[in-house]
Amino acid sequence: METASVHALGLLASMLDQLRARRLRLQTRKMVKHLRIHGRVQGVFFRETMRRQAEMLGITGWVRNCFDMSVEAMLQGTPEALDTIIAWAHHGPESAQVERLEIKESEGNFTGFEILRTR
Repeated sequence: METASVHALGLLASMLDQLRARRLRLQTRKMVKHLRIHGRVQGVFFRETMRRQAEMLGITGWVRNCFDMSVEAMLQGTPEALDTIIAWAHHGPESAQVERLEIKESEGNFTGFEILRTR
């Protein structure tokens, strides 16, 4: 092979490696969402079920009951994982009746998933 062709192939391989690395970074980038779930969402194992869902999806953060009878959660994960748990939160566990779900972008860095005390 000619030297120019070998050089061109090397450049092409390098560009492909850079594109793969960029795609991997985008897939693993994490976002944080703040959720407020309204309806019949307390006393129906919403928090524990959300904790299990989060752990299966590799999501970190926390969930807690609120005095106004809603459930609040702060979730950190990949966009795909967050989309999955948000879709689940629209209905929650079997005995829940979700009436409204508020979702906001947020910030934070979490290492595990916790159930916090009521606030």
